[in-house]
Amino acid sequence: MESAAFRRSRTSRGVIFAYFYVPASQGRQTLLFLHGFPAFARIWHKQAAFFRERGYGVLIPDMLGYGGTDKPTDPAAYVGTKVARDLIDIMDSLGVQKAVAVGHDWYVALEICGQPP
Repeated sequence: MESAAFRRSRTSRGVIFAYFYVPASQGRQTLLFLHGFPAFARIWHKQAAFFRERGYGVLIPDMLGYGGTDKPTDPAAYVGTKVARDLIDIMDSLGVQKAVAVGHDWYVALEICGQPP
């Protein structure tokens, strides 16, 4: 995962996320990889390379509290629906309307909770 594909952006609630992003080739889906505790985006480097070579889009954020992403001290900042909204904000900023979520550990719950209200 080359550094040039890493970005940072501020979500609607003011949190700054660091993430790796490579857009999908025409007709391919984007994969959203969510890491768990205690990891960061680079844990998915082999999967990123594999799917990227096949034209899939790859979006891999450092989840809230890890790596280059903000680390709020208020536990309320980590509520699943808030973090899900952050991820949707990132996708919106990239023009990604839909993604296949892949995750392990704590952030798997975000895949099931769906789009926040």
